[in-house]
Amino acid sequence: MSMQTLGVIIILMGAVDILLANIFPDKNNVYLYKLYYSILGVVIIILGVILELSIISGEVLIILAGILLVVSKVIEYKLFKLK
Repeated sequence: MSMQTLGVIIILMGAVDILLANIFPDKNNVYLYKLYYSILGVVIIILGVILELSIISGEVLIILAGILLVVSKVIEYKLFKLK
């Protein structure tokens, strides 16, 4: 699989994340969930576009995705534990 194909798949994942955040409302903190997952989707789309344009390599993308996962889980824990 080429990096451009992987970039398109990542862009679609970000778009689906934004759509799911806005389609299915949650009972508690609706706007907080929508904002969090919409921002996460935009960041994923930006990573996909950067990979699509061959600005970064696949190895750097894996490192950035790992950092994004850790940071998003920390933010999710801190935001949503405040319910």
